[in-house]
Amino acid sequence: MATLTQLPARVRAQSTQDAIKARLKNQPLYLRGFWRDSDLRFDSSGHLKGHSDPVSFTLSGFEFASIAIKPNQLVLTGQRMVVEFRGNKVKRVPILTGAPSSPEYLEIKVAIDAPPNGDYTQALDAVFANGLAEIVPSLPFYWKGYAASNFLPAGPAGAPSAPMQASVSRPASKPLRIGPNNGITPPKLVHADEPKFSEVARALKYSGKVLINLWVTPDGKVIHLSIARPAGAGLDEQALAAVSQYTFSPAMQNGKPVLVELNIEVKFDIS
Repeated sequence: MATLTQLPARVRAQSTQDAIKARLKNQPLYLRGFWRDSDLRFDSSGHLKGHSDPVSFTLSGFEFASIAIKPNQLVLTGQRMVVEFRGNKVKRVPILTGAPSSPEYLEIKVAIDAPPNGDYTQALDAVFANGLAEIVPSLPFYWKGYAASNFLPAGPAGAPSAPMQASVSRPASKPLRIGPNNGITPPKLVHADEPKFSEVARALKYSGKVLINLWVTPDGKVIHLSIARPAGAGLDEQALAAVSQYTFSPAMQNGKPVLVELNIEVKFDIS
């Protein structure tokens, strides 16, 4: 989770209903902690009270709906939003619950204890990120490469302004790339687990394809998985979970097993 020193500073105090509404309304907000629960309570600094397991950031969007300032706390309600990746476009859609004939939006309630000075700026900045760029420091390592290239603003040369490094251990040697002229026999898939739909994607009847980048070790194991092209709606983590259990007969070069890098596409088709 991002530390307070990483959070953006807001110039105007957010102590009135109008100021807070202006901060939140019609903004592409995300819950910084990717909290699963839909009834969340925070102290006056924006630290979660109690515990809530994390979910994918693609299931952590927040669409502001209403506000109530009470003597001892601020209460916000909104809708939980899903991120879908369609080509190069990012789309936010609401999560629907209930029967298909009468679906309802999944509501989130956020309650924040009143700070001594009445200014909720610090707490709001700790609870909500405004846009995908602000959540990049909090993302798991397997999202870092994709996020650095696609969520951060471009620098002078068109590269991300603050590249993120994946915090994952790697073997001492680098993987070989499989090509037509390098004499490498590609690894062969021996065992593959069927990927499972996320509950949200199933409810939305959302299909997609996830491209996973990975390394296959000389003993046929899968390591160093990352998202190369996402689908969103929680499907990316489901694809990673399935591919992490794959086993291969290793790639061979000059009769010896070698470490190789490859991409695997995982399809989710609900039709």
